[in-house]
Amino acid sequence: MGTIKVLRRSVSKFLQGYHYFTIIPTICILPFSTTLLLSQAHLLLFPSSHPLPWFLDRLATLFEVAGLPTSSGPFSVLLLKISETVASFVRTLPFTFTFLLLGKSLALLFLSRSKPSASSLALMYAAIVRTYVCGLMAILSANATAFFVLFLVFDCINGLGISSPGYSTSLLFLGVIVYSTILSYTVVVCNLSLTVSGIEKRGGFMVILKTCFLTRKRELTALSLAVPINLLRAATEALFQYRVVTTYQQNGRFSLAMVSEGCFIAYWYSVFIVLDVVISHTFLKSRRFEEEDNDACCDENDEKISPELFKLYINTCCHVGINRRLRKPLSDL
Repeated sequence: MGTIKVLRRSVSKFLQGYHYFTIIPTICILPFSTTLLLSQAHLLLFPSSHPLPWFLDRLATLFEVAGLPTSSGPFSVLLLKISETVASFVRTLPFTFTFLLLGKSLALLFLSRSKPSASSLALMYAAIVRTYVCGLMAILSANATAFFVLFLVFDCINGLGISSPGYSTSLLFLGVIVYSTILSYTVVVCNLSLTVSGIEKRGGFMVILKTCFLTRKRELTALSLAVPINLLRAATEALFQYRVVTTYQQNGRFSLAMVSEGCFIAYWYSVFIVLDVVISHTFLKSRRFEEEDNDACCDENDEKISPELFKLYINTCCHVGINRRLRKPLSDL
C-alpha cells in the first residue's frame, strides 16, 4: 500500500471516530502538548534562565576536543537542534510517561475495536511504557554509534595529516546527512513500535525488532508517512511562537485572548499526535494484511503445484521402471 493510500485511509478512519479522537485522547495529551510548546518558548521569553546555552557550550566543547569543526554551518545547526531536543525532552519527560503514552493507549484502544475496559487499558499502557523505554535506549545507542563513527573518521583524517578545510567541511556535511538519516529511521521505527506494542499488548526490545521486520522493504513509505505529521507539528509550533510568544514580547504581559489562543493551538497539536497514531495503526495493519495475503498466495500455489509435481514424479518413476523391465530380457539374450 502506497503512502497516499495509507494517508487517505487514515484520514477516513480518523473522521469516522472524530468525536472520540478529538475529545478523550486529545484532552489527555493536551498537558504534554502545552508543556512542550511552553518549553520551546521559554528560550525566547527568558533566555537567561534557560539551560540550553549551558548545554550547547558543553556539547560544543566536547566535539571540539574530539577534533570536529564545530564552527562550520551544518554542524552548528546540528548542535543547536540536538540541544533543543534534549532540553525539551528533559522538561516534558514526566508528562510523556503519563499523559502522552496514556493518550496513545486510549486512541489504540478505540482502533483495536475491542471491548474497552480498565484492565485492557492498563495492560496496553504498561506495554507501551516498556516499549518507550526500550525505544529511548535504541535512540541513544543510534546516537552513540553515529557519533563514534564520526569521531573515528575525523581522528583518522587528523592522524593521516589531511587538514584541507574544504575536504573536512564536505566530509562533515556528508556525516550530518548520514546521521540525520539514521536517527530519522530509528525514531520512526520506535514510534511505530509503540503502536505495535499497543496492538499486541506486549512490550520490550522484541517489539522493536518485529517493527523493523514489518517495515522491511517499506522503509521509504514509513519515512514518508512521518513527513506530513512532522510538518503539521512544526507549523503548529511556529504558529504558537508567532501568535503567543511574539505577542508577549510586544506587549510584555499575558492576556486572556493570548492564553485562549495558546490553549487552542496546543489542542490542535494534540490532535495531530492522535492523527499520527491513526496513521501508524493503518500502516501496520496494511503491512500485516499484505503478509497474510502473500502467505495465502504461497499456500494456494503450493496446493496447485504439489499435485502436478506428484503426478510428474509418479510418471517418471513408472517410465523408468518400464524401461528397466524392457531392457532386462534384451540383455539376457
